[in-house]
Amino acid sequence: MWKTVAQQLVENAAEILRAIRNALNWRIVRGVGQLQILTRASYALLVLVPICASTWPAVRLVVNQHNKAAREAVEHLRATRSDVERALEDAQRQLAQTLSTSERTAADQRQASNLIARLIASVQTIGNAAEKYTTDYAEHTIKTPRLPWSLGAAFFAALFVVVGHFVYQIAAPEPIRQTSWDEFVLNRKDDYAKHPSGAALDRANQFLRSRIGRRIEASERFEDERLLTDLYFLSTDNRPARLGELSPSRLRSLVEWIQSGDSHAPADYQREILAVARDLLPASSEPKHSAMTIIEKAARAEYLHLAGKRPVAIMSTGALYAIGVWLILVLLKTQATAVVTAADWHSVRDLFFH
Repeated sequence: MWKTVAQQLVENAAEILRAIRNALNWRIVRGVGQLQILTRASYALLVLVPICASTWPAVRLVVNQHNKAAREAVEHLRATRSDVERALEDAQRQLAQTLSTSERTAADQRQASNLIARLIASVQTIGNAAEKYTTDYAEHTIKTPRLPWSLGAAFFAALFVVVGHFVYQIAAPEPIRQTSWDEFVLNRKDDYAKHPSGAALDRANQFLRSRIGRRIEASERFEDERLLTDLYFLSTDNRPARLGELSPSRLRSLVEWIQSGDSHAPADYQREILAVARDLLPASSEPKHSAMTIIEKAARAEYLHLAGKRPVAIMSTGALYAIGVWLILVLLKTQATAVVTAADWHSVRDLFFH
């Protein structure tokens, strides 16, 4: 390659730092704020969870009364079982005494003994059913008066998300809240296409000369150089097809980068790519496209400029959203674990094959 490894590493590290710096703005916060399912669910939980908290003592009372009735029924069954067992033991002893003193056949004795044995087995079955009833319904008792952790976590997750959304709505610039980056750039280009003026170009050039504009320019140059690197590994026959897949603005940016003379690519290779790119661009509309390219780059710089305003509010909103989402993920993990335990699954295989 035409660059040393050290130069490539430095440029890659610089690009990563630029990406991180660009991400810490209203753009990433807007991505969370625009999730309707998250905000709507949060508003609903802020209403439902307090209602559950206020009615929790009544719910606990109803459940515990149900369990109390179950315990009383089991105790009554146990007492009845004990009484019947004692009565059967007395009947068995009396029958044994009667059979021993009377003149009964062996068949009669066996028949009476079998009858007593069946009665005892029936009583044992009733007792087992009572114990099973106790085991099945014992878990319905709510022993603690506290609200379940899952409901509390859901409430505070919703609270953090709603507060974060509130800060986002009052602190984020209106263009950020109303449009995405691509929509903002498209609106600027459409406006210039309908009403071209020198004042618009002057304003666009001011944004391009700003710190953010220079940063975007550096990022584009990095992308242009990386594109040249990727094309270098393609065959000569495949390079025109790859360049044909690029948008006109992307091609113009690549042409400008090659014409600047700052690329480290071999000279012959640069001339080849430049010739192919120029053939793919309509030369007749080049001045118009050049002005539109300036408008496009300036619109991107302007959007990033707006996205970086009020950094304290950005960090506060991002932290509130992050805490809320983290609590939601912990809640989902806890509930998923409870479901897996209740279903007696031992691996993911049990989910799909049962």
